[in-house]
Amino acid sequence: MRKAEKPLPFAAGSGTIIKLIDDEVLQMTPGEKRTIIAPFNQIYGNSKRGNLSQDSILIFKLELLSINDIH
Repeated sequence: MRKAEKPLPFAAGSGTIIKLIDDEVLQMTPGEKRTIIAPFNQIYGNSKRGNLSQDSILIFKLELLSINDIH
C-alpha cells in the first residue's frame, strides 16, 4: 500500500488526475474526507499499471484541504 506523504495540488476538473477522484473532489467542501473504493478496471480500464494486478481493488482516502481560485 502506498500512502501520500504530502498534499497533491491539482486543478479540479482539468483532467490531470484520475477521473473518479476529479469528480469526487468537485463535490467536496474544504475539510471534508471521503474514501473511494473502486475496481482496477473502473480506474484504469484494460491498461496495465506497473505491478498492479487487474484484479486489484483500489482504495483512495481523500481530504480536501483547501480550494484556491486560479485565474
